[in-house]
Amino acid sequence: MPVGHRLAARRVVRPEDLRQENLILLTHLAAGQHPIAAILQSARPRQVIETSLSGIACVFVSEGMGIAIVDPFSASEFVGRNVVAKPLEPSFNTGTAIIHSTERPLSMVADEFCTAFLDHIHRFLQRADYLQP
Repeated sequence: MPVGHRLAARRVVRPEDLRQENLILLTHLAAGQHPIAAILQSARPRQVIETSLSGIACVFVSEGMGIAIVDPFSASEFVGRNVVAKPLEPSFNTGTAIIHSTERPLSMVADEFCTAFLDHIHRFLQRADYLQP
């Protein structure tokens, strides 16, 4: 959400807090094909703005256009740039996949990358300081 928003001082944001807000959602979230779609039904937003990219959603927030629901990695890049990030409760899982061929094993470099990538994600989520400006 933009800095100074009425919900910015909250520890967490709940769907009912989003009533009559402008929501910026990723296209697949707004289309009802995601677990969050059921949670957001109780929100009754004033307007829904759709985009296919989390970064664009965060730019819209930084310009004061509304509140976005994005992954913590995307939000963390905008905290301190007119954006405040707060966790949504109830929370939901977002998926990330590393796709590779089943026909041949990963190279040593690819295997090391996968290990480092997953370790980075784990450490990032344990920190929680990505929510602070």
